[in-house]
Amino acid sequence: NNTSKANWQDTAKMWYAGQYVFRGVFDGNGHVVSGLYYYNDNNNDNAWAGLFQAIGHSSTIKRLGVTESSITNTGANTHTYAAAICAYLEHWRDRGYKDATAPVISECFGSDSVYLEASAPAGILAATQTAVTIENCYFTGELTGSVYAAGMVADNWAASGYGPTIKNCYAATLDGDPLGDGYGTGSFNDDTVTDERAFLSNCYVAGSSLTTSITPISVMYMKGHDAKKYMPNLDYNKVWKTVEGGTPVLRCFANAEKYASQRNPKEVTISFGNLGDAVVEPLRGYPGYTPISK
Repeated sequence: NNTSKANWQDTAKMWYAGQYVFRGVFDGNGHVVSGLYYYNDNNNDNAWAGLFQAIGHSSTIKRLGVTESSITNTGANTHTYAAAICAYLEHWRDRGYKDATAPVISECFGSDSVYLEASAPAGILAATQTAVTIENCYFTGELTGSVYAAGMVADNWAASGYGPTIKNCYAATLDGDPLGDGYGTGSFNDDTVTDERAFLSNCYVAGSSLTTSITPISVMYMKGHDAKKYMPNLDYNKVWKTVEGGTPVLRCFANAEKYASQRNPKEVTISFGNLGDAVVEPLRGYPGYTPISK
C-alpha cells in the first residue's frame, strides 16, 4: 500500500476494516504487528475489523502476533466484530467450494497491550458459524463487548457438528474473560459443547468457566513454573515455554518473553466489623490464589 498519497490514512482503513475475505496461507514467521489502530462508532459498513477482516476455506494463518494495538468497532449495528487476528470466518460450507477444508489459526497471540471493543470482540477470531481450528494460541489483552466477548471466539452460531475446534490455548484477559461463545455469558456453556457446536480440549482460562471443557485457574498459577503444573497439557518442549513472573509464550517468536503477561488480577479486600474493642484486620488477596487462614 502506498503511504505517500495524501489520502493514505483514509484508504488504510480498508486494509483491516471491511468485509474482504482472505483465502490462502499466511505464515507470519514469528513476526509481531504493533500500532494497529482503528476507531469506528457510527459506520455500519465496516462490521468486521481485525488484522484480517475475514478468512475463507482452506486458509491458514500461523506464527503471527499482535501487540500495542487498539480496535474499536461499535455503532448502531449489533453485529460488529473486532479481533486481534481475524474478525470473521466466511461460511464456506454453504458456498459449494470443491475440496474445501476448515481454516486453521495456529501459534498466534494478542498481548496484554491490545484493546478490542465491539458488540462481539475476541482475541483470535470474533465470529464464526462453521468449522475452524484454533490451536496453540493465547490472548491476554482487554475486551469490551456489548453482547459477547471472549479470549478465543466470541460469537459462534455453528450448527451441531460443524463448530470451531479450540485446543491447546489459554486466555487471561483483564476481566478474566473465558474462551468461547457468549450466549450472554462470555463463555461456552455446557449445551454448546455437548451438542457439538464447539469442540474444546486442553483450554485454560483465568477466571471462571461454565463448562468442564475449559480449566479455570487464577492467572497467578499461569505464571512461571506453575504453568507446567496447572496447565500441564501444553507442549512445553516444542511449542510453548514458561516465563519467570509471566504467562507462557510461543517458542516461534524471537524475544517471546516480552509478550508474556506479567499483570496481576485485581486484589480483593474483605472487611469485617470490630468485635468490641478488638480490631479485625481486613483480608486482602487474589481470588482463587491467596489462601485464607483463621
